[in-house]
Amino acid sequence: MQRSAAAQEVAMTGLYDDQGMLRCAGRDAADCLAYADLFGLSVDRFSLVALDSSRPLGVHGPGPGAQQPRAWGEG
Repeated sequence: MQRSAAAQEVAMTGLYDDQGMLRCAGRDAADCLAYADLFGLSVDRFSLVALDSSRPLGVHGPGPGAQQPRAWGEG
């Protein structure tokens, strides 16, 4: 049996700290709350956000014509 593309998407929850840093990405809110408990984060120091896996990540590389980094030890 084949699943549709929508059924294969994984819904995740992210825990962001009060500085806007993603600290945890879990299967659900319970995973993120367990993380907060483990690291002693008080409820007023983080927020939980549904992570949308259907949108592409906006990752940008150095662009065309950029020099590739050299391996350690190369001139």
